[in-house]
Amino acid sequence: MAFVVLSSAGGKEETQPGKGYYGGDISEFGANEIPAQYIPIYKAAQEKYGVPWNLLAAEHRVESRFSTLQTMVSPVGAIGHFQFMPLTWLGWSYPGGYRLGNAYIPNNILTDPAMIKKYGGYGVDANGDGKADPWDIEDAIYSAANYLRANGAAEGRIRDAVFAYNHADWYVEKVLGFADRYVKGYVEVKTGSGEGNTGVKVIDVGYKWIGNSVYVFGGGREQSDITRGRFDCSSFVHWAFAQVGVDLGPLNSTRTDTLKYLGKPVSPSDM
Repeated sequence: MAFVVLSSAGGKEETQPGKGYYGGDISEFGANEIPAQYIPIYKAAQEKYGVPWNLLAAEHRVESRFSTLQTMVSPVGAIGHFQFMPLTWLGWSYPGGYRLGNAYIPNNILTDPAMIKKYGGYGVDANGDGKADPWDIEDAIYSAANYLRANGAAEGRIRDAVFAYNHADWYVEKVLGFADRYVKGYVEVKTGSGEGNTGVKVIDVGYKWIGNSVYVFGGGREQSDITRGRFDCSSFVHWAFAQVGVDLGPLNSTRTDTLKYLGKPVSPSDM
């Protein structure tokens, strides 16, 4: 399978702190999968830390299946709703512990906000009860947002932030896959031969290149490249929108930054 995510609504892209980068309205898939009681907490954490709510939901899904695992202590010692290693929660300057971040830490120290500040951890007392508890769902969600923000999620470096959470490419793809599906505008595209018929014109025009194109950094800016299907990501997006009558600006200056900051979101219904 290959998947494409489209901006879900018109208007200015919200990238200021507190709004997230691709958090948006919940999709039908998200509404059916995510326990409703967690959604307000994800969104409140998004407002505070600028980390998209759907990314927090996806982390929760992958780490503990929305807190439904029979035991929420992993074989390597990760704990709680979001499977924090104790030293990541409290801080790596705490004496002792193992390479992966496991350590014997008395609970009164692990959950003490003053100790977390002292040792440089990411645990947060979100509910104001005086403890930052990885077993408290609100504290855990806010702490995950705190950690993801520290690793770039609030600046749009979503992939880097997720990789910092768990250093594995398969993990990043799994989390981002759920995050994409939790918001409106996600369209599943099945790979293979034949004509596309997703109902989204800008996606369907690209079917001709599945299996017939090659990625070339800087490609797709001359007609000779386009004729042979030699694109990079930005030039392919520019080409696809041009086929459906949407001008994304000068082709020769097209790159990720120009598409993101100089353009405007386009509703799927306008594609």
